[in-house]
Amino acid sequence: MPSIDPDSLSPADRYRLLISAIVPRPIAWVTSLFPDGSVNAAPFSYFNGVSSTPPLVSVAVGHRGRIPEGVDRRKDTAINVARTGELVINLVPAEAGAAMVGSSAVSEVARNGLATVPSETLATPGLALARVRLECRVHTLLELPEARTTLVLARVLRLVAAGGVLGADGLVDLAALDPLGRLGGESYCRVREPFALPRPGS
Repeated sequence: MPSIDPDSLSPADRYRLLISAIVPRPIAWVTSLFPDGSVNAAPFSYFNGVSSTPPLVSVAVGHRGRIPEGVDRRKDTAINVARTGELVINLVPAEAGAAMVGSSAVSEVARNGLATVPSETLATPGLALARVRLECRVHTLLELPEARTTLVLARVLRLVAAGGVLGADGLVDLAALDPLGRLGGESYCRVREPFALPRPGS
């Protein structure tokens, strides 16, 4: 069975290997506020749930590359979130894939034509096209210098869903959410064929 030591690879090759193996990954399309009140939206796929009590999620925001020494390498999202203490995680519907990818290069919503909607609990707005939005307050920020990453642990204050996304049972309907998942390279996926595997004794 092939075995690879990640430390034997270049950073680029290590990145490509890991994102091809850790799949599918949910995408956090994070909105945050610049000091002038304008809105930033950027996608991150090192994102997941941490706990339900308290309701915590994690988003890993990698630093920018090719930045001169002595200049803050953190991305706008990490800088904004550290300053304001808040963020909105917009889950990405499949139909918004192109807009989401485009925002990875041009993240200011005013420049890429993304409409926003006010949040219920935060000054930071969400994205109008998201079918589920998580309004979050920062719980913990961890700077990971070796990883060149800011790890954001955030508490979910409100889950806001579009009409028809919450079922009669109060849970998110997967078909109505139609979330986009991140794979390796430039590949993405949709959840098309879910199936149940009941736990023993359930």
